[in-house]
Amino acid sequence: MVQKPCGKEHLIGSIKEGKLADLILLDLSDIMLQPIHDVFSDIVYNAKGTNVITTIVDGNILMEHRKLNTLNETEIIKNCKNIF
Repeated sequence: MVQKPCGKEHLIGSIKEGKLADLILLDLSDIMLQPIHDVFSDIVYNAKGTNVITTIVDGNILMEHRKLNTLNETEIIKNCKNIF
């Protein structure tokens, strides 16, 4: 049984333009996910962060095709190296 999102149906509960969305797109071709027998079980037990291709939070694309859109990865790595 699917529960309704308690009075927030206009914002959440389905994937539609204008609604909030937290989604990830996964690369299921990874050797660790093969062969796929039960996609849900395989994702839960075998998928890793490296399988994430795209991340969307509140409808904003934070990472697309494994490239960060909102952060400067090179600058972050540089700052981390300067800590020590």
